[in-house]
Amino acid sequence: MSVALGLDPHDLLDLDGPMFDALERAAGARWTVADELAAQALELAHAHFVAFLAVHSKKGARLPNPLRVQRPTEDGYPSPPVLSPSQFAAEYGRREVA
Repeated sequence: MSVALGLDPHDLLDLDGPMFDALERAAGARWTVADELAAQALELAHAHFVAFLAVHSKKGARLPNPLRVQRPTEDGYPSPPVLSPSQFAAEYGRREVA
């Protein structure tokens, strides 16, 4: 379980039940390397198919659009905000306490 969550086994003992369940769900929804390789293989196979159609079709024939597999960052999971150092300092820097 610690490998799937990316945590040290000792740290798993310190988690409460709801936090452990949330981490387990997040680990299950993660886009894995195998998922990325499968998506790239599918896109490449489709590109070869389109190239085959282009070579063996009449000139001017409509070809299908390139296949693009949506990644989790593109359609469901928002990417983290990107801040410049000055924006980060302005947002989270020292604050004067009155």
